[in-house]
Amino acid sequence: MSLKKEEDACIKSMDLTEDWDAWLDRLRKGVKTAEKLGMSEERIQKVGKRLADHLSKSVCASTPEEQLMKDLWNVASEEEREAMTSVFFKLLDEREK
Repeated sequence: MSLKKEEDACIKSMDLTEDWDAWLDRLRKGVKTAEKLGMSEERIQKVGKRLADHLSKSVCASTPEEQLMKDLWNVASEEEREAMTSVFFKLLDEREK
């Protein structure tokens, strides 16, 4: 893929995240939907970890918060990533209150 195409793909992916608050709200709604469908908390967190793995490798950060999350994820061990996923889900829960 040429550099121009990579840049275009990066810019296009940023449009999906809009801003930090909208991104968190979208994730919170996705978690609530998964819960309504009967998915266990453990399974939801495994899916969340897989999503974070994908995002850290494939999506350009469009906000300083997303860049921080990406940087932290990239230096974390597997155990630390599991802990970060758990804490992130707590953040989503807090935003619902």
